[in-house]
Amino acid sequence: MFLLSLTLTLIGLPAQARAAGEEQVCSFFGIEGRTFSRWRDLANQGSAPKPKEGYSFELLSLGLPEGIKLSGYRITANQEQRTPRALLVLLGNAMQTDRLLNIVTFFADQAFDVFLFDYRGYGKSEGEPRLKAIAQDQIRITDFIKSQGYQKLYLYGMSMGGIFAMSPHMPRTDFTAIAIDSSPAKFPWYAFCPTDYNPISNVPEDSSNILIISGDQDTVIPASDVKPLGEKVVENGGTYINRKDLRHPLMDSRKATDFRFGAVVEFFAGRE
Repeated sequence: MFLLSLTLTLIGLPAQARAAGEEQVCSFFGIEGRTFSRWRDLANQGSAPKPKEGYSFELLSLGLPEGIKLSGYRITANQEQRTPRALLVLLGNAMQTDRLLNIVTFFADQAFDVFLFDYRGYGKSEGEPRLKAIAQDQIRITDFIKSQGYQKLYLYGMSMGGIFAMSPHMPRTDFTAIAIDSSPAKFPWYAFCPTDYNPISNVPEDSSNILIISGDQDTVIPASDVKPLGEKVVENGGTYINRKDLRHPLMDSRKATDFRFGAVVEFFAGRE
């Protein structure tokens, strides 16, 4: 979808107005703004399912210095007692929090308090979606979660969310363990993005707390695009799982989703 969006939006559309801090860093005919707008429109389509019973879905609003607010949720399996573990889930580029609430209860059942925030411009979050701005937003989101008194923080990024998880701005040292699911090692050359936003550029020397996942049936981000990132992480002490039967996250069967979520939980448990 990323490659298709870039191709479809290369020419002929006016650039959108930008607020302070929302400058484009992938600069070529306003391609970044138009591509993110396309993803946002896809994410905002449809209606959200009714939240499951037995869980607390706490609506969150996080104010940023730029004067905009990000909208999100904290999902817990028990309303009376918080767990000492928090999990920040970073969504794919065409996902919205309201659509995922019932899916991420998997992690709440495993004694995580799950945090989801819509990227700026998505869902109820304000602002215009831009690569650098969204990446920098994760600093303040992480600080907010830390301020809630959790003993341990975990990070799970799907697709584009993995790119944000591995961005030059993400405070990865704040997390006990990190899982990156179906994210490319690099942006395609015709995205004209700075190389420091390529996930492979930000693999730490000690990657023992990082898990990379890919699937051979993934037609959105082919496993071959993820493989260099997985190999680099393994070279630096981390873990790489590639499954022949996996498609792109949340575009798969419930069984496949349970496997990849279970693999993430198992990896996190081994890093506690």
